[in-house]
Amino acid sequence: MADVLRRKATAKTVIHVIRRFVFAKWGGTESVVWHSIERLKKHQIPSQIVATAALDKAGKEVIDGCEIYRYPYFYPHLGLRAADRLNLDYKGGNPYSLSMAQHLRKADCRLIHCHSMQRVAAICRIIAKRKGIPYIISLHGGYFLVPQSEVTQMCRPLKFTFNIGRLLDAYTRPENILDDASGIICVGDDEHQLACKHYPSKPILRLPNGVDIAAFKHGDGNHFRELYGIPKEQHLLMSISRIDPQKNQLLVLQLLLKQRQEGACKVHAAIIGPVTSDEYYTELKDFCRQHQLIEQVTFIEGIAPNSQELVDAYHAADTFILASIHEPFGIVALEAWASSTPIIATRVGGLGLLINDNVDGLLFESGNLEQLSTLFDRLRNDQALHDRLCKQALERVSSEFSWDHMVEKLIAFYDQVEEFYYADKQKKP
Repeated sequence: MADVLRRKATAKTVIHVIRRFVFAKWGGTESVVWHSIERLKKHQIPSQIVATAALDKAGKEVIDGCEIYRYPYFYPHLGLRAADRLNLDYKGGNPYSLSMAQHLRKADCRLIHCHSMQRVAAICRIIAKRKGIPYIISLHGGYFLVPQSEVTQMCRPLKFTFNIGRLLDAYTRPENILDDASGIICVGDDEHQLACKHYPSKPILRLPNGVDIAAFKHGDGNHFRELYGIPKEQHLLMSISRIDPQKNQLLVLQLLLKQRQEGACKVHAAIIGPVTSDEYYTELKDFCRQHQLIEQVTFIEGIAPNSQELVDAYHAADTFILASIHEPFGIVALEAWASSTPIIATRVGGLGLLINDNVDGLLFESGNLEQLSTLFDRLRNDQALHDRLCKQALERVSSEFSWDHMVEKLIAFYDQVEEFYYADKQKKP
């Protein structure tokens, strides 16, 4: 315990390491990191963000007193085309950054909290070991339950390249990042159970994502509809997430088509999110053209995080649909709940465990259009069900998922990990 106190007194900073951190290309991981840092600051725990310069330029940026460092990086693959490199930057990239390693080596910090996997985490592992400090890994995108189809899709840009990173990998040992981590954080129940099974003696925390309840409580849905030319009388289906095969927005468009074929013409869909797969985005637009859905669909390539426009979008929606094929948690579900927007979602991963079916949302089997259509018709035609789901969802998100509550748990976990790490260190000769 004395070692822990001495370390806290001399080095208070927590360094958050993430593969990319770009406000214009915001995702769930970036949201967790930023909201955590904002509230850690209230507890006098300073933070730094260290990332690669993926989708941004290298350099230092200071926002709201938080230092953000972005460093040059490379993918150790011969024959990697520029377009494929960009796809990896968006999703699934596994880079090295030597200058990031140098920064971590020189930085005075209490611990390293890594929000990425593979080679970025391997850098954290080596530096933490050299500095004699703990490192924690958060499994934002899951680890134990990621479908093979998603892994294959993420690796497609590397298909015709030659991996020259094997020598570096032999030194950094990415395969050991969880084995050697001082603590592991999981966002979903299913991943948490498997992590505890694999590492029974390691500090492991289930820490769901949070949401700013007050920020999402009030929005102007009419303004959003006017802004994007969506008629007020249209029932608005909304999907907010990365435009990516994993999120399966195609199923939302198929629902829209089915509704039209069954005579429900006053239904509109808004597909909102940063594009992480140009190929899939093209597929969605082609589907709309082939089935004459252009006038019934609004595509918005991302809305600024923490913006009033994002809040207004949720309040404009009549039904929120999350059709993901794989979802460790689903932070957008919390945002929909906080906005009193009813949600229909797939029964997959952490998402299926987060939502209580017929209590605070409705669940269907992944890819099952008939089930989705039945639930949508039921929700649209039953105002009492709509109101009950919204009421119970808002009560639950307000009591269980505020960022302040989550960060209090995170701080306690930092303390637990440090005590465990330094106590174990004292035992070793």
